[in-house]
Amino acid sequence: MDKLSQLRGEMDARGLDALIVPHSDEYQNEYLPDCSERLAWLTGFTGSAGLAIVMADKAVIFVDGRYTLQVREEVDTDHFHPVHVFDQRPEAWLKKHLKKGQKLGFEGSLHTIKEAESFFRVANRVEAECFDTQVNLIDLLWQDRPDPPVAQIRPHDIQYAGIMAADKIASLAEKMQHDDIDATVLTRADSICWILNIRGDDIAYNPLVLSSAILHADGKLDWFVNPQKTPDKMLKSLPKNVTVHLEADFLAGLKSLRDRKVGLDHQAVSHRIEHILMEEGAVCIPYSDPCLLPKSRKNPIEQQGARDCHLRDGLAMTKFLYWLTQEVPKGQLTESVAADKLTALREKSDLYRGKSFETISAVGPHGAIVHYRVEASTN
Repeated sequence: MDKLSQLRGEMDARGLDALIVPHSDEYQNEYLPDCSERLAWLTGFTGSAGLAIVMADKAVIFVDGRYTLQVREEVDTDHFHPVHVFDQRPEAWLKKHLKKGQKLGFEGSLHTIKEAESFFRVANRVEAECFDTQVNLIDLLWQDRPDPPVAQIRPHDIQYAGIMAADKIASLAEKMQHDDIDATVLTRADSICWILNIRGDDIAYNPLVLSSAILHADGKLDWFVNPQKTPDKMLKSLPKNVTVHLEADFLAGLKSLRDRKVGLDHQAVSHRIEHILMEEGAVCIPYSDPCLLPKSRKNPIEQQGARDCHLRDGLAMTKFLYWLTQEVPKGQLTESVAADKLTALREKSDLYRGKSFETISAVGPHGAIVHYRVEASTN
């Protein structure tokens, strides 16, 4: 039985008429660890943005303009109909195909509050039922699902960060007091890495740590993270007002916020988190992730770091372009050799930490694939 048939069997057992399968994880990341690549497991699509909707007699996958060619190369279009999101949004598709009395399911931890609200609106319009499945149906079927990442976390030194983590926390706590917010939940990996001055390797090409945090207006921060990721050196670098908890205790942390005013970013925090807080009696208030704006305002140290980084990378790129002009006329160069050469030149820097994405080394028709990645079969 193929994966789509298996999933439909699970849906039928739970009385589901439609199921949403997003490209996301509980931290709402664009780029995912292998254990969260559920859309790829089901459809074969490996792009960084997409969403599938499965019904008993039809299935569709939505992608943006970066992936209109790639999706047709990777996905069996006899089973999944590709749709460009600018031609039709998932909500519009659901409004057309979801019928009165049918049941639409989604996994609440994988969708933001804003996304979930759009699903509920569509269901209400067509008089269908929409609900959080609580369990992920893909995970029930994924026999060889990889383990979650446990890469070691490292401190992001003050010589690069420019501002101490304790000062960042104090500044945001002061703003929360001004906004009359008791606490806010942080799940964006980049926000948590920024406020704690840490970096990690949980996701390929991104120096991020997968974890969750609760920032309190009194200046305390509860951080929920897998202890396998936290070496002593990193823990010693944390401010004294940061308390480290087991990742599994995040639910208990949320429940401790009962009767408090909790700010939630509707474009970052999951529907599941909001639902848990409301069940516990917390007062949930729409509130933008307080890290976003100060994180975007680069301090002088960060600005100089960006300039220095571009100079180092520019030197590697200049050497690569010279090498390329020498090699192309020989007629032996391949996409993979060119990509490997550029990486080798970049790696010569002592401060090199990895690529920001797989090098796009494309010749001929491959140049039309926006996010092309060379493989042995296409080289």
